[in-house]
Formats: sequence, C-alpha cells, structure tokens
Amino acid sequence: VSNRIGRKPIMILGTFVSTAGLIWFGLAGNFASAAAARALAGLLNGIIVAWKCMLGESCDSLTQGRVMSYMSLAWGVGCIAGPTIGGVLSQPCSTWPGLPGCEVGGFLQFRPYFLPCAVAAALSAVSLIFNIILLEETLPAILARRNNRRQQQQQQYRLLPAAAAAAADGMQPAQQQGFRTYQRMMSNSASPF
Repeated sequence: VSNRIGRKPIMILGTFVSTAGLIWFGLAGNFASAAAARALAGLLNGIIVAWKCMLGESCDSLTQGRVMSYMSLAWGVGCIAGPTIGGVLSQPCSTWPGLPGCEVGGFLQFRPYFLPCAVAAALSAVSLIFNIILLEETLPAILARRNNRRQQQQQQYRLLPAAAAAAADGMQPAQQQGFRTYQRMMSNSASPF
C-alpha cells in the first residue's frame, strides 16, 4: 500500500492506530474488548516495512547499515523498557494507594492497566505529531511528481514577464510606464523559486 499512497501516510495511520489501540486496550473491561483492541491495532499498524523503506530511500549505501542497526537497537531497548515500565505502572492502586483515581470507586480501581497504556499512548501521540510535522515523504514516484510540478511552476514564472511584455504593446502610455516599473522591480528581485 505504501508504494501507492506513499510512506508518510502509512506511518501516520499506523502511529494513530497504535495510539488509539493502546487507549482502547487500557479501557477494555473484558477479554473480548482487549483482544479486539490488540487485533485491530495489529492489523492496521504495519509500519515496520514502510519504516525500513523510508530508511533505505533516504540513506546512501554507506550509512544504511548504521541506521538500520539504530533501528534494531531501538527495538531491543523498547522490548526491555516497555514491559518494565508497564509492570511498574500496572495496578497502581496497590503500589501507590494515594494516587488520584485510586479512591474507592475510582477510575484506576476499575481499570488497573490504563496507566501504562496511557503512558505508552502519550509517547505514541508524540511520535504521531512528529510524523505529521517533521517526516518527509521518500517514495520516489511521489518525489518525482512533486519535482515535475515545481519545474512547471518555475517555467510558468519565467514565462510570465514575456507574456506581459507582449500584452504591453496594446497599453496606454501611463500603463506602459507602470509596466516598465514592474519589469524593473522583477528583474532586480530574486526569483521566489
């Protein structure tokens, strides 16, 4: 799918689904709901392939191995740190009875696994924001389309003064003076492209 619509939309969709799935899992009141949350998050969160493609497309052959090793390192750290943090934060009312939400009938009494899921969802939401703002598309077909569009816009910008000069022949003297001022200003300024 990322070969058709691009890598960035897949990364954004996957991160969003991961965030929503974590919140749903933390709020699940029974096994069926928890299993459905994990199943949906697993089905729609196939970002590993898009992630590896983006790394391959944005790195040269000399740095590709090092960047891929950072990805493996981050995966390993996550596999160790994630369960540790989840274990510390799960069932917070037995560990920290004075925590807000741990009073009798409190939210964390009924949803003892929401806190670790909320922390993981918050980290995923930060990643989602970074993906939306900072992540650049790397799919070669999309980059080629953008480049062609940019070149067409630059060509149109270059043709604009020539078309305007041809139209100036039919102008009144006052209009021609204004047009010459415009041409002088445009020739002294840098192109915005």
